[in-house]
Amino acid sequence: MSLGLELRHRRLPGSAVAFVSDRLLAAANGGSLAIYDVPAQAHMCSHAAFDHARIHGIAAHPADTRVLVFGAKCWTVLRIHAADRQCVRIERLCSGARSDWIKAAHWVQDRSGRWLVALALAHGQIHVLSADDGSAHTEDACSEPCIAYAAAFSGRALDDLRVCVGTVFGDVLVRRVHAAPARVGGHDGAVFGVAFLDNGAIASVSDDRAVRVWGAGGDTALFGHRARVWACVDLGGGLLVSASEDGTCRLWRGAETVDVWAQCAKNVWAVAASPDRRAVAAVGGDGSLCVWPVRAGRRIETLDELQGVALPEPNGEPRVPEFTRGFALGWDAALLVANSGRVLRYEYERAAWLPVWEDPVLRGYAMVAGCAGLAAVGMRDGSLVLFLGDSNQRRRAQLHADAVHWVSVAPRNAGVFDVFTAGEDGQVVWSRVTGDSWHVARVELPSARTRVASAAVSGDGRWLAVGSATGGVYVYA
Repeated sequence: MSLGLELRHRRLPGSAVAFVSDRLLAAANGGSLAIYDVPAQAHMCSHAAFDHARIHGIAAHPADTRVLVFGAKCWTVLRIHAADRQCVRIERLCSGARSDWIKAAHWVQDRSGRWLVALALAHGQIHVLSADDGSAHTEDACSEPCIAYAAAFSGRALDDLRVCVGTVFGDVLVRRVHAAPARVGGHDGAVFGVAFLDNGAIASVSDDRAVRVWGAGGDTALFGHRARVWACVDLGGGLLVSASEDGTCRLWRGAETVDVWAQCAKNVWAVAASPDRRAVAAVGGDGSLCVWPVRAGRRIETLDELQGVALPEPNGEPRVPEFTRGFALGWDAALLVANSGRVLRYEYERAAWLPVWEDPVLRGYAMVAGCAGLAAVGMRDGSLVLFLGDSNQRRRAQLHADAVHWVSVAPRNAGVFDVFTAGEDGQVVWSRVTGDSWHVARVELPSARTRVASAAVSGDGRWLAVGSATGGVYVYA
């Protein structure tokens, strides 16, 4: 995974996020749970988990596509049915309610291997329930009075289960079932998020704008956020991500900031790491859902630190000095068009160039756009070439009578893309592209001299809006 993506499908603030697999991502807005295909950058399906509660957290099952969702005093177990990269449906398996607010949820196994649901409640209680029917297995009260603002679990076996609690008074407590809590440390404000780290340490984030890591050698305070810090997640290998009211996520290695991801104007509420820990998802107060690649290297501060990648030598003597005309970034590779007419693919992981195609019509002119799953190249003769997925498969169609001067690609759903082109002929062409189809609709601009700057289609596909470079907006039904 090598490319950040952004998906906006609702205006409600995002409240929770979790990876179901390296490909499937679950995110919550209000009481609704949405499933996304990350490589395709597409919304797959949604489900109303709660009618009168906001989803506060999502715990993905470690072995299948079940998710444990909780909000306020309610919890529910859902199964995501997906096939051929499509979310067929979301099935409700079990649900229930507690007498206190739920602060964390976790999947755990008893000694027979049966899966159970563990819940941490607002006054320190731990409730362990059957994942099949919600019947009580274990209910344990905390011996020390506390009011939890945040909690996190560790351990998959019930005998190894631990819970870390961050309180409204700034304390960080750790305990096992039927055991007294131990105070790990504290903050100068309420603790908003806690996480167990792979190395045995505990991370906590707080109203005091600090991220603290509590280990055997004491605590380490990480400062850098300009406002309160809401959540954190461990990436292993000494890497940690925090999310803040200042609208950013920070990637930390030790006490050093490795990267800063600016997402929204205010409040990144929740973060989650993919199972392979190569990507981090975050939901923002503006309804944004962003997936960021994890680059473990040092943060780049100046242009001198950028790494250059030279184009491969062409076959034979080049006609003119070769340079890049345009490129499109995908999830695992980039597609590049050179002024010589060559189309090349650069694979990030292998750091290798692969030849894709060559056409003399591309010499000296190409308009390129794309996203993960599809790249589009507009040509001087008015044709458009589409490159699908990570293969060298391509399609070509004559869409305009003259040169294509603008191209845009937007993911629609899993495996479905909208491609917009504008030509010197005064037409805008909207293409709906899937793995085996390419449907086209055309509209006339008020003037052939109108320069298109953006285009979008309504959710029901009935309206097309086109924005011009001079500030005009044209709407077509």
